[in-house]
Amino acid sequence: MLELTKSYGPMLTIIFTMIEDLSVFLILWVLLLLVFTSSGFILFNELAAYNSIWDVFVVHFEASLGNWALKIYKDLSLTEECGEIFHMISVTINLILMLNLVIAILSETYARLAPQRLGLYYDGLIANMPSYLFDKRYGIMILLPPPFNIFCIPYFLVFICLLNKPQTAAKLNKAATMLSYFPLALLFCCGFIVLNILLVPIAYVKGVFHKVSEITRGCCRKTQNAQGHKDLSH
Repeated sequence: MLELTKSYGPMLTIIFTMIEDLSVFLILWVLLLLVFTSSGFILFNELAAYNSIWDVFVVHFEASLGNWALKIYKDLSLTEECGEIFHMISVTINLILMLNLVIAILSETYARLAPQRLGLYYDGLIANMPSYLFDKRYGIMILLPPPFNIFCIPYFLVFICLLNKPQTAAKLNKAATMLSYFPLALLFCCGFIVLNILLVPIAYVKGVFHKVSEITRGCCRKTQNAQGHKDLSH
């Protein structure tokens, strides 16, 4: 399963590995319930709640979830305390031991795979690299972002009819790409032109300010040079 899930990234790999370990735990848990079911059916089959194997299994399944139904052991020939002790043993083992077991299993799996998450990520990225390349025949199907990709539905129906005609599909894909991105290109072009027109006054004022500052600096430099020459002559 690890080989099948590497391409889905490190987190999915960890999750699927945990599911495998959890399935092992579930098998052990069911076996433990069957042990208590068979023992309870043999010892307490005189009780109304222990009439059949299934009823006993349900009782101990509920006990594993924390059901302390000790009243079912009244009028027991082996004394009520024996039944209550058996039931409490079942609850204790299922709630404490089995719960700690599943926590330990999942923690160990996560601790083992967590340091490898970066390597698994790059492994999955490299494995999926060919799928990120643009397909000359059907690339338009994945190019448009949501919600514009809804317009790819008509192309999908046409491409199904052109599965055996790759050259025609490539031409249609190129035309569809240009047609789909023409509104976006027009929108960005208009936005660029409008923004430049709005910035023209600001650019003009900044240019005038820059020229005035340069002229002022030049005058200051000439004054300083002239003053320096006078000092040298004296």
